[in-house]
Formats: sequence, structure tokens, C-alpha cells
Amino acid sequence: MNEGHVFIDKDLSEREQLILEFLLRAALVIVGGDGASVMLMNRERNAITMKGVAGKGENLESKIGITLKLGERVAGQAALTGEAIIIVGDVHKHKGFSDLKKYQDIKSGMAVPLKLGNTIAGVINLKRTEMDQPVGQAEVKLMSALGSVAATLLG
Repeated sequence: MNEGHVFIDKDLSEREQLILEFLLRAALVIVGGDGASVMLMNRERNAITMKGVAGKGENLESKIGITLKLGERVAGQAALTGEAIIIVGDVHKHKGFSDLKKYQDIKSGMAVPLKLGNTIAGVINLKRTEMDQPVGQAEVKLMSALGSVAATLLG
């Protein structure tokens, strides 16, 4: 996979930027995906905010700063429950997400909490738009391990 462009919120510290860049590149290259994003917890707003995005395409940088309430969309649900969510095929066909507006042709994807113990630091999202092989439990395990390391470093 050609990892494309990586954009990180410039308001983060240099250390935080490097951690998110590592996590995004690892998601695309090691786990395998066509796009990824990292959303960090904003406890005051009871939300998660996009702080890093990677992949191909235009206007990726404009996604920095997008905020979801806990429980909103797939990433917000992963942040709320602390459980990874895998979506294969049309998101509308998955329980709990039938009312979501589809905004991309995603063959499969996942939202995995960045967890340190019981504390959730955020969520990493991975999508496959070109790759035919769907994400599965092996990819979730690998992403969870990477997410745990990132959560520890961001700690």
C-alpha cells in the first residue's frame, strides 16, 4: 500500500505529532488500509476530535478538527463502548448503524479504541476502499496492540 499523505494537527506537541504519524503509517502499511485517521478524546466536550489523517485523495487536511460526540457514528461508538467495531460492506446493513449517511465507498473498515487499561485516549479508524480482503479479527488485534502503545506514549 502506498500510504499517500499524512496530516497531523499542528496544535499538538512535536512528540504527539510523531506518535500519531507513526500510528497512521503503521495502520496503512503494517495492518493494511487505504486510509486511516486518529481521533483523540476531548473529555470536556464528551467527544472525540480528528487529530491525524492519512491516505490518498484531496482535502484530507480539511478533516483535521472534525469532532464527533461519544456514541456518534462508528468511531464515536467505539470511543463510547471501548470496543473495536468492524464494518464489512455497506454500513447501513450493520446493526445500530442503519441510519448513517454513507459518504464513501468503503469495502471494509474498523474503529479501534486507543486504550490504556480502562482509559480510552481516542480511536484509530482504518478503511479499505480498494483492497478486496475485508478487515478481520487479526487486524483488530494488531491495531489494538499498536493503539495500546500509542495510548501509553500519549499518556
